[in-house]
Amino acid sequence: MDYKEFKKRIIEKFRINNQAFKEKDEKLIVDFKGYRCEVDLELIYAEVKKEKGLSIDDSYRKIMYVFEENYKKINQKVDWHRVYPVIRPKNFEDGSNMFHQDLFLDLDLYLVEDFDDTIRFIKKDDVEDEYFAVKKAFENLNRVEAYLVPLNEKSGIYYSLPENGFSAARIVTKKMQKQISSILGDSYLLLISDDGGFIVARNSIRNYRLLKDMTEKPDFEHRISKKIYTCENGMRFNYYNNKDIFRIIK
Repeated sequence: MDYKEFKKRIIEKFRINNQAFKEKDEKLIVDFKGYRCEVDLELIYAEVKKEKGLSIDDSYRKIMYVFEENYKKINQKVDWHRVYPVIRPKNFEDGSNMFHQDLFLDLDLYLVEDFDDTIRFIKKDDVEDEYFAVKKAFENLNRVEAYLVPLNEKSGIYYSLPENGFSAARIVTKKMQKQISSILGDSYLLLISDDGGFIVARNSIRNYRLLKDMTEKPDFEHRISKKIYTCENGMRFNYYNNKDIFRIIK
């Protein structure tokens, strides 16, 4: 079978299988799973000649395999406009290939790509420039204005809004620190309940006990952290009565 005959028969195979395609410059271009994929027919034909007895059906499957591999490559490319920061405990996925940075104390910062109904964690191999990756994630997060609402205004206990899968990470932004400081002053308590947000409170023993009671409830079992932290001057996060230095992310 010469190349001309091969090309004719493989194109017919695509027609039979109702594949949307076009042929241009000896390349077969197919809309595969919503992506534009293409394969060089001359290269496929060269492989067919090497493997004597390879049928048109086998050639078709080989082409579809190429499309599948191309799709995986496209699908793995990170869309940095959809990347957000999330907070996880330091024992989260020990030894994994996920990109992460030290946040403070027992917490790390991870990056995720949002696909609306699911997320995927950014891998170390996805990140060429760590500064750009983290900066872009926080820029995306800050596109939506965040604010604090009172849970108990008299006691000085507030919760962050809006609630979404990434709001907890706002706690490490200068913008949020400034907002907290304007309400609670330069010393406050922090409880990171889940990815949806965090609770801050005026620094007092009474409020510490109220937050501690929250962490003892059954529905708090699988949250990011059951620890209660203090923050001093918007720049220093500690365990309650302990100390640790933390750099605020711009």
